[in-house]
Amino acid sequence: MKVRGWSRAASAFAGLVLVTSLNCGRTEKSPPEGGAAVATLQVVRPEVTVRRADQTRRATWTTRLAAGDHVSAASGRAWIHHDTGVRALLGDGAKLTIAARHLTLHRGRIWVEAPAGEPSLLQVGDVRLSASRAGFEVHAPASGKPTLVVARGHVELRAG
Repeated sequence: MKVRGWSRAASAFAGLVLVTSLNCGRTEKSPPEGGAAVATLQVVRPEVTVRRADQTRRATWTTRLAAGDHVSAASGRAWIHHDTGVRALLGDGAKLTIAARHLTLHRGRIWVEAPAGEPSLLQVGDVRLSASRAGFEVHAPASGKPTLVVARGHVELRAG
């Protein structure tokens, strides 16, 4: 009788381990609420948060982002791969908002990789940057004017 009880407990434990292991390494496939997913966040160094509506949570290693999500890299770093093709590496202190067709940088430093093809868009304050087949860095300090350093390609700026 004790052996049978032990085997039931072992079977239950094995089932729990199996279910848990199936969920390990999974990514959040789509936003649980709000708009459709438009970008993927990949955390490089922890301390990256995502704010959706009134809820802020620590980002998982790979998270799908919806238009309207706010991403903050306190002391962490993360790549954002927008579905339009643009990639952005957030530096320490970077804060940005995800939109359906572009990213908006509010504060901090980011490196942007704009692919060939349709221009990638980045909003920084009242300036809109448009780039194709380019690599550039943007720094938006808490106060003062943003700076742009273009390493390759062509970046067009439009104010207003």
